[in-house]
Amino acid sequence: MSSQYTFDVFAYAIYPHLSLGNWIKTPDLIYTNVIPMSKGDFRMVRNLFIKHISPHTEKLTVLFLFMCSILLGSFLTRSWPFRNDVKIVIGSGSGTDAPTQLAQYKSDGSTNISTGGTTDETTVVLSMSMTDPDNPASVRPQIEIRAIGTDFTGSPTDQGGVVSYTGTPLTGSVTVSSLSSGTSYHWQARVCDSASTCSSWVTFGGNSESESDFQVVGGNSIPNTPSSLGPADKVSGQTTTNTTPTLEFSLSDPDTADQLRYWIQIDDSSDFSSLLVSYRSATQAQGSRNFIVGQSVSGGTYVVGSQGQTLVNGSYYWRVKAVDASGAESGFVTANSGAVAFIVDTSGGSGTLAFSLTSPVDNSYVNDERPDFAWSPTSDDGSGTSQYKMSVANTSAQDDFSIDSIAPAGSSSVVTGRYTVSYQGFYDGSTGNNNISVVTSSSSEWPTTQNDGKIKEGKRTWTINGKKSDGTSLSHSSTVNVDLTKPTVTVSKLTYSTSSVTVEGNVTDTKNGSLADQSDYIRSDPKQAVISITQGTSIISQSTIDLQQTCNYSDTTSTSLICSFSQTFNQTFDPSTYTFSVTGTDKAGNQSTYQQTLAIINASPTTQTQASPATGTPSPSPILEPTLITNIKISSIGLTTAQITWNTNHPATSKVNYGLSPEFEHSVYDGTLVIEHKMQLKDLLPDTNIYFEVISQGNTTVYDAFRIFRTKKELSELTPIQAVSEVQTQLQSNPTIKQAAETTSTVVGVGAGTAALGSFIQLIFGTGGLTSVGLSQGIANLVSSLLLSLGIIKRQRKKTHGVVFNALTGDGIPGAYLIFHSKSGNLRSTITNRDGRYTVTLVPDLYTVKIIKEGFRIAPEPNKSAYAYGYANLFNPTQGITVANEPFTNMAIAVEPTVIANTLRRYWRTIQTNITGLVYKNFYVFIFIGLLLSGFATFIKPSIINGISFSLLFMGLFIQVLASFNKTRNYGVVVNARGKPSPYLSLDLYRWNGRAWDIYTHQTTDAQGRYILTPEDGYYFMRLLSSAKQILAQKQFMVNNVFPAIREKFVIPL
Repeated sequence: MSSQYTFDVFAYAIYPHLSLGNWIKTPDLIYTNVIPMSKGDFRMVRNLFIKHISPHTEKLTVLFLFMCSILLGSFLTRSWPFRNDVKIVIGSGSGTDAPTQLAQYKSDGSTNISTGGTTDETTVVLSMSMTDPDNPASVRPQIEIRAIGTDFTGSPTDQGGVVSYTGTPLTGSVTVSSLSSGTSYHWQARVCDSASTCSSWVTFGGNSESESDFQVVGGNSIPNTPSSLGPADKVSGQTTTNTTPTLEFSLSDPDTADQLRYWIQIDDSSDFSSLLVSYRSATQAQGSRNFIVGQSVSGGTYVVGSQGQTLVNGSYYWRVKAVDASGAESGFVTANSGAVAFIVDTSGGSGTLAFSLTSPVDNSYVNDERPDFAWSPTSDDGSGTSQYKMSVANTSAQDDFSIDSIAPAGSSSVVTGRYTVSYQGFYDGSTGNNNISVVTSSSSEWPTTQNDGKIKEGKRTWTINGKKSDGTSLSHSSTVNVDLTKPTVTVSKLTYSTSSVTVEGNVTDTKNGSLADQSDYIRSDPKQAVISITQGTSIISQSTIDLQQTCNYSDTTSTSLICSFSQTFNQTFDPSTYTFSVTGTDKAGNQSTYQQTLAIINASPTTQTQASPATGTPSPSPILEPTLITNIKISSIGLTTAQITWNTNHPATSKVNYGLSPEFEHSVYDGTLVIEHKMQLKDLLPDTNIYFEVISQGNTTVYDAFRIFRTKKELSELTPIQAVSEVQTQLQSNPTIKQAAETTSTVVGVGAGTAALGSFIQLIFGTGGLTSVGLSQGIANLVSSLLLSLGIIKRQRKKTHGVVFNALTGDGIPGAYLIFHSKSGNLRSTITNRDGRYTVTLVPDLYTVKIIKEGFRIAPEPNKSAYAYGYANLFNPTQGITVANEPFTNMAIAVEPTVIANTLRRYWRTIQTNITGLVYKNFYVFIFIGLLLSGFATFIKPSIINGISFSLLFMGLFIQVLASFNKTRNYGVVVNARGKPSPYLSLDLYRWNGRAWDIYTHQTTDAQGRYILTPEDGYYFMRLLSSAKQILAQKQFMVNNVFPAIREKFVIPL
């Protein structure tokens, strides 16, 4: 594969000292993965930031860096690293194109305001042209506007809406209001995308920032909301006998010279839907004002009500606003915050009939079919009132239910089959704390027309009617909106990876009620969305979104109100299974939750997209069918293998996490979308419990966890077909690992060949020719070289295979099934050939060996075997096999028959083996003797050929000795892709406790990128982290008396 390069990487490589600033972006690069530089891989650096010395040299710098990257890439790869249609986009800013064609207009958006010009309005529209290097993209205009004399801060003061860019320049506009009259302004603009990446600021006008872009002259300000409402007894719900009360307030305006008039309204309903008084006064100076019910017109206007009007007994609400001479109006301010402002009661005496409704608050929303209804009488002992009647009706005055003959006072609760009446504050001498509340109960005593005492969904009016013994009555009514329907939560897009989770969706609320003509239908509207990512009982991430930022509450006519939300969690998620949920809440308190399982296993983003519901017809559930797992089966269980199958209701990916504990140390994955899933588990331990879970990702991600099975103990438990398949699977599953010994083998082979060549040259072309001296010298050299080569070849051949031999006879054992396994879960197996030989490749770990061969067992003391002397690498069952980063040499494994025989043959073999072992173990002695003879011949018969022969023979021996040494560092090191040290990075070391990884220690690399770790014996997992806690590398290690330290060299991306 040819190397792959991008402009970003080589620009950084050439100028590593440059700091943050302008940027270079290549959005259409073909190769976006790692970049091979030498033997290690370097990750591509996207969106590299480069600060140039001068903007005038920016283009030249960019072109120079780009050409350097292309020339270097072409030279190293001998090929062009990009497609012909690649585009290199060179821009400035921080991610989007800077705005152009800045303009300023009056509030109509079309009347231009020239640079330095004036406007007589306090609202202006500022516009610009917007583009983005990405297509498509979502962009938003932002404005910073300041009064002259105030410097720009770089923070926006106003912004426009988000618009979609599809390649055609867009006009973005921002409306700025509430500007001050007589003030000059300057402003600047920028464009931001959906990732909150913004362009550089562009100032308007091309003039000095101390000069005005425009000035507001002659503008009119909106009056302030009236204040100081009073008197106190007319804004606190108190009772008065005055039927023409006086109401007080104060008027003001930012334009202090303006004269104002007021507009006051009085009603016996809190929603001011049935006004009793609506009066607009004449214009007067700012300051304190008052209105007396029934006062003369006095230059004003009665829209509702009249001069001489009086109020009847009852509860009243009032509100007032200010209006200036230009018609600008403030908002209404309502006395007592919308509660009853005052009560008129002219009945007299201590037995007053006056009362006020307290709960539910007028026009509020409830989600309970049996809410508490409460009111507050002013009589402490109920005197003057004979009884109360409560009724709840719809907009057509049809009762949901009613309750008669409620006592006017009490000291304890009254409980009936249909309802409970509670009394508080009576008979204590105070008239301000009396309270009566009623809550209904389900009962067969309710008439069939009374809805079992439940309030129906929709707009309802609840009324309390108080009666005196003389027949006088007083009624108060209040509106309550009953919403019993949960909102709908829809997730339209969900993107997740190990570094972030992004969700987009909607919360929808619909109108509901009880009447066929829908006249009582109400909609409480969405309030908030809570987005959570949890694991078990732990909350990993959570965000609460106030939907009032996206909801158009002024839309009261639509059947449904759809409020959108969007949230991104930028953090590291460990590869695992999470629960993702969105809980939507409406203003009545109803909630509904969207929930699904996420298997976050990939660094690259996974996106699920669902169609959004149409306005007015929201879907009650996610539109995409959720993925379901069924029919999980475990089949073909062998000693070290098993097969897991399952089905899904639509095409999905396949993954199985498995291991010796529910921590699931291993996994297999297949990204092919299928309905019938089949995954093969390999390298299992015999006679062991295996824990596993299955995961599939289709429309959604779903998993079925915490399952278990046990592998077989012996081959005899398997059918013949299963046994053959088991062995074949294990032989085929051994991965090809490049061993460091290859280099040593090559060097030693060259040395041996060189020595033999020198001896042959001396024998044929020696100065002595075929004389006795020359011949003897050549033969001596050739014999010693052959001995050297034989020893080397024999040692090298021992690295290509192991052997299982009979400790009593020395014969190879064919058909022996070998299993190499470790406590940490690493497992390999193989079978010997007809000569008893085998090959196996083991990853670093500490292994024990099990042999399956009828009639044989592993010899407990192999070094006492007569035939063990010829094997330099003999397996010792008391020590096991330790494999570190060095290449593993296949061992000789001694076995003995379960029945001891052939005693005489054993002794003969012992003598034979001792003699052979003596020769083999001392082959260096023979080589040295040959070297001495060659040197002696060269000394007595000096010649160039003899000297070369001696030198080559000595060089071969020297290389052989040198190759036997293994230099190791006493420290580990972390370097970047260029081989330079990476200082001050975090190293977390975990130790396996048999079931889980425990943190063992934490280190930080020094200034040279080095670290020293010498932990106690065990199985370890090390993770290398950046300062931002990003995982840069990770690896597992075995530490023991042979390899007592961790000296790994880590190469991390740029």
